[in-house]
Amino acid sequence: MGELRKANAWTWVFKMVDDYDFATPETGKTPTTEISKDGGAFGDTTNSANEIASGWYKVDLTGSETDADVVVLKATSSGCAQTDEAFYLPTQSAASAGGSIADAVLSEAVNDHKSASDSLAEAINLIRRSVAGKRDQTIATGVIRVYDTDGSTVLATLTPEEDGGVLTLDDG
Repeated sequence: MGELRKANAWTWVFKMVDDYDFATPETGKTPTTEISKDGGAFGDTTNSANEIASGWYKVDLTGSETDADVVVLKATSSGCAQTDEAFYLPTQSAASAGGSIADAVLSEAVNDHKSASDSLAEAINLIRRSVAGKRDQTIATGVIRVYDTDGSTVLATLTPEEDGGVLTLDDG
């Protein structure tokens, strides 16, 4: 079922209850499901609703049925209160919109400020280049050199030091 997104197939799950007490779940019904797109007239959904259990039903909507900014759904059946639900559909999900914004901010920071001394962008670019570049280690001293993508420019020299049985790498 997942998140309802514009122009994507989706399953609407809804509950049918008694029209007298508005609480008792109604089972064994064949609800009529209708849809309105962007304030247009209601029309039958492409697919029919099916019972799940305990008064719960579902109907599969097509991508063309959800291709709108506002979708209103209603379900009716004899002896049941009408069930209504409205959905406002963004072009992209909140999660992907947030991800897009974060990507744009990071890209701007990294690409426009990569030469700024002691900046996050400089650090990210150093990491990116060092991961792509080669490395070598001198066995006798344990010194590790990390090269830029050109294979000859040394980005960092890491010298192992031991203190109290703990080995650390110093980038000095």
